[in-house]
Amino acid sequence: MKLFVGFLTYNEASTKYLATFLDSLEKALSLLKRSDYKVVDFDNSDPAYSENQSIISEFNNSHDDLIEYLTINKNLGFYKFGNNRFKQPIFSSCSS
Repeated sequence: MKLFVGFLTYNEASTKYLATFLDSLEKALSLLKRSDYKVVDFDNSDPAYSENQSIISEFNNSHDDLIEYLTINKNLGFYKFGNNRFKQPIFSSCSS
């Protein structure tokens, strides 16, 4: 893997832009081989809000599970959630 794309979603603040973002992401990644990248959505939404997960799931159904969906079911805030997730071993598989 040469490229890791990680993005955060949060409740309705992300929902209104998510479909447009996913279309743009798909176009950009179409220039690469699937084995050269990994895409992960870190959902920082409240447990009762599932719209972002539904959009990702629908997108994955028609795009061969392009995006890995991860959630902790509570809002840690952008900084804390991002830092905790970006320390995960997922990044160790990226090559230079």
